[in-house]
Amino acid sequence: MGVWGRGHREWRETVDALRHQGALRMHCDALREVAKCLGHEDGVRACEWAPDGSMLVTTSGDGTARVWRASDWSCVRNLYDHTAAVRVCAWAPDGSALVTTSDDKTARVWRASDWSCVHTLIGHENEVHSCAWAPDSSALVTTSIDRTARAWSAGDWSCLHTLTGHTEALLDCAWAPDGSTMVTTAFDTTARVWRASDWSCMCTLNGHTAAVWACAWAPDGSTLVTASADMTARVWSAGDWSCVRTLTGHISMVWGCLWAPDGSTLVTTSKDNTARVWRAEDWSCVRTLTGHTGEVFGCAWAPDGSTLVTASMDKTARVCSAGDWSCVRTLTGHTGAVGGCSWAPDGSVLVTTSDDMTVRVWSDA
Repeated sequence: MGVWGRGHREWRETVDALRHQGALRMHCDALREVAKCLGHEDGVRACEWAPDGSMLVTTSGDGTARVWRASDWSCVRNLYDHTAAVRVCAWAPDGSALVTTSDDKTARVWRASDWSCVHTLIGHENEVHSCAWAPDSSALVTTSIDRTARAWSAGDWSCLHTLTGHTEALLDCAWAPDGSTMVTTAFDTTARVWRASDWSCMCTLNGHTAAVWACAWAPDGSTLVTASADMTARVWSAGDWSCVRTLTGHISMVWGCLWAPDGSTLVTTSKDNTARVWRAEDWSCVRTLTGHTGEVFGCAWAPDGSTLVTASMDKTARVCSAGDWSCVRTLTGHTGAVGGCSWAPDGSVLVTTSDDMTVRVWSDA
């Protein structure tokens, strides 16, 4: 069955148990704002939940990251050591540490037990765009505008390898679910596949005609999807790395792509103000989600796959039922573009992040 197969079965069992207990039963048509997190002095760029759902971390153009306690939404720590905008953050899968990336050319590693900065990752020559932890928390990869990615050991934080080959700025990176492979995407219209055992480049994925903004692995690791400014997404077989389908229909750049938790469906988000839902079985587009009046930046699946939320430049987020894809709720209140959204691991709470410098918390409680 493989490493991912066991993890997926455990994930399904956990979700089923939570559903049985009622933890995942949220009346999405009754979502209301229950808290607003204030303190950032510039737009909130990203957020990520601790694996156990006890805390949320947000990053901002103000050069800080903030740690919020989910029980009362108080800010328990302001991580302010970066000297320029903080782009993204990522929790180690085991919850022991957090990494932030910044326009100051560094990434910083924070120990979650006391929020001390235990290491500053130095070596990139320009802004650090993104980062991703290995599934077993043993390594981290960072990507940069300097056209490289760097692999770091989570033991002593030494640089294991500098991944070169892209000819323009890197944008995204993602580990295969079993940790054997890493993919990077770049402005140079390609994605590259790297073998984690020796960091050799196994394959260059060609076919897009503009920047490749994002990538996402299927939960079982059999397939990779890339999203591009060329208005398409491409589906790649992880066996021979052939392109098995080009997803067309968007009329402007595709910002991102996200798999449903069970791998049955993929969603793409676009500058054309829509999101599209694709059936992975045959890659047909089963629904175009309309309603936003600005580009759709991001999306988030509820942990049980029953609901999808989209975040938009129109200052709203829209909540859609994955049954009939109807919009059951439009979340209003932000006064700036909504750049991101994320469900708590147990599905009890949704958060949205915005250029208005706030984080808003939504629940049916």
